[in-house]
Amino acid sequence: LSIGGRSGVDAAVTLAKQLQQQDRDFPDARALVGDVYMAANRPADAVRAYQEALNAAPSEMLVGRLNVALLR
Repeated sequence: LSIGGRSGVDAAVTLAKQLQQQDRDFPDARALVGDVYMAANRPADAVRAYQEALNAAPSEMLVGRLNVALLR
């Protein structure tokens, strides 16, 4: 994956942020950045992303994903 000169995790995070902007009403979109970081085995970054998403729009799904990231 390559977007705007970026590749790998950075490109995936960029794409996830673009998708979040396009569909703000889709709850799972809020978790995409954290999900990318979890898939890349970067739980500390995922914690920050999930916390940011929770601050913007609290949900049980985000709390669950945040807990998983904190445990890792």
